Amino acid sequence: MSIKLLLIHNAYQQGGGEDTVFKQEAELLRQSGHHVIECQRSNDELKELGLQQKLMVPTRLVWADALLVMTADRAAH
Repeated sequence: MSIKLLLIHNAYQQGGGEDTVFKQEAELLRQSGHHVIECQRSNDELKELGLQQKLMVPTRLVWADALLVMTADRAAH
């Protein structure tokens, strides 16, 4: 039986074990016949923000509407 899975991950500016595990888990699930949808964001996105936008980041973390829309869109396909 194949299952459709949505894996969500936040990549840090310096890659590490968590990033590796995310990729390995996704691959193992695919090899087992599951449909895996990956949704990733990166802390590198913070570099592109201006000072005022950076100050608003904590409020965006609580109300992560953009991420909800992105994950819903990917899960629908």
